[in-house]
Order: sequence, then structure tokens, then C-alpha cells
Amino acid sequence: MIKNQFEKEITISGSQSKGAIANNKKDVVKIQSWLNLYAHSNPDSGTATAIDGDFGPATETAVKNFQKAIKLPQTGKVDNALFDRLCKPMTTAFEAKAKGKNLRELIVNVAKNHLNQLPFELVIKGQSNSGPG
Repeated sequence: MIKNQFEKEITISGSQSKGAIANNKKDVVKIQSWLNLYAHSNPDSGTATAIDGDFGPATETAVKNFQKAIKLPQTGKVDNALFDRLCKPMTTAFEAKAKGKNLRELIVNVAKNHLNQLPFELVIKGQSNSGPG
């Protein structure tokens, strides 16, 4: 089995920003989800925002707070490079080389790697387990 289903959660179609005509609602939902996941692990970061697919002032502020937290210029714009930084826990969990002498060890070590990233499931519009992570 190829473990690549997660890749759809770590890509966006292009840059997203407040008021941009080219914003993609699904991409904005992903951005908002990742900002909230970051807030879960970093509660004082100011990155929590509504998950509604609208890149408005609250999302822009959350993005700027994330940029500030990781010491980047605070533009409020999410390009692919910034989105990669938001998704780092998932790429770390799933792209790290698994180590083990047998299938059991491999499975346990992949699970431990995932747990080390502090996964947290989001509830979006009443649907559990609906966010990345």
C-alpha cells in the first residue's frame, strides 16, 4: 500500500489571501484547519480562526500571527512555501523513513512518529475527524 492519501491535505492550488478573486474555498478551509491545529499545540499563537472557507480579516490575522510565530514577514498571504510550513507536522509524520526489523516494528514506529507530531482531529460543520492531521 502506498501511503500517499495524505498528500491531498498538504497541497493548495495557489496563493490565497484576503479578498483575492482567485481564492479557492477548499484551499482556504485547509489553511484555516492548519491554523487551528497550530493553535492547538501553540495556544498563545493567535492562529485560531473560524473554518468557513472565507479568507477574511480573521484568517488574515491568524496567518500574520503564524508568520510572526515562525519569524517570517507578516504579509497575511499564504503561498505554497508558507502552506508547507503549516503542514510540516503531517509531512514529518508520513514522510519520515520507517525503521524496524519486521512489519510489527515498522507499524509501531510509524505510529509513534505520527504521535510525536501531536495529532489532533478537528470537527468542522458537525463532522468529526474532518480536518488534516
